Amino acid sequence: ARHRTEDFENAFKWFSKATEQGNSEAMMSLGWLYSKGQGVTKDDREAVKLWYEAADRGHTIAMLSMGAAHANGKGVPQDYKQAVTWYRKGANAGDAMCMFSLGLMYSTGRGVASDPIKAVEWWHKGSQKEHTGCMANLGWAHLYGKGVQQDRSQAIHWLRKASDLGSEYAKKRLVEIGDIR
Repeated sequence: ARHRTEDFENAFKWFSKATEQGNSEAMMSLGWLYSKGQGVTKDDREAVKLWYEAADRGHTIAMLSMGAAHANGKGVPQDYKQAVTWYRKGANAGDAMCMFSLGLMYSTGRGVASDPIKAVEWWHKGSQKEHTGCMANLGWAHLYGKGVQQDRSQAIHWLRKASDLGSEYAKKRLVEIGDIR
């Protein structure tokens, strides 16, 4: 659905009021408006300030946003170690997307020493929360023996689980390895 400019301007007004009252969900949403320039002039630094405040209050999506801001250098200097710190906070608080992102950092060695075993551990935790990206990455890890013993049947198991939950990435990988159902 297309949103009208006045919808975002109205959202900005209400999220601002709720933010003043300490509402972390509003802080997160207001930060999103700033990051996208919706209803307000785009300002990544302001977005990060709001996300920081929401994350400090325990908002896990704000922790994810802080990690992404540091990983991509949006509103703050690019700093993979800080990204890892924020992803870890969110992952430890139970956020599956943070678990996925932290697994990627371990897989690529950004902000931490490359450690495929730790990557797999985080993806496994995220898979228990039905995060399809974690499941697909577990499938990939099993297929190529990255952080786990190479095991085609486990690879297919995880890719099918992700595919069954709607992951197009997993569906494509299954076709590539000849597991067409």
